[in-house]
Amino acid sequence: ATCTSGIVFNGTAGSNAGGNVLRNVHINRFTAYGLTGVAHSFVNTFENVSASNCSIGVYLQEECNDWTFISPKVQANGQNFVIGKGSGTSQSAIRLIAPKSEDATNEGILIQNPTRSIDINGLYSEGNGKEGIKNLATSSTISITGGELNGSSGTYSHINLAAGCIFDIEGVSFTG
Repeated sequence: ATCTSGIVFNGTAGSNAGGNVLRNVHINRFTAYGLTGVAHSFVNTFENVSASNCSIGVYLQEECNDWTFISPKVQANGQNFVIGKGSGTSQSAIRLIAPKSEDATNEGILIQNPTRSIDINGLYSEGNGKEGIKNLATSSTISITGGELNGSSGTYSHINLAAGCIFDIEGVSFTG
């Protein structure tokens, strides 16, 4: 296995990588990303997709818009989910439905600038790394509805919020 990434969705301006559906897929042991979307990746749905033993489980880069993850399970060596890493373009309509984020060495879910419109429903996060959710974005709307964040002594904080974002957090349980 000399590949660095498991699955890469990569479009170009005027030609997007979209309309894809992945169901019941497991991605394991890649040195970079389990699953990544870069430049012009739109309207993709992933159901029961898991990634383990990768540096970053799911990495959504610039212009990844309208992505839905249903029951993803990610246990990576670094961050489990990284949303919004890009070069000044935006990501929107990212939905994580019943995601399981376990034992990340670093952040479970890292939301970076620039992003907007991120919905996380029914999160289960258990980690030995840093934050369960770390938000660095300064102009996004992030909704977290229902879920459980559990951490051990190595966890810095369950949710780390950046100023300038609009957060809607409802029905979430925190255990230290």
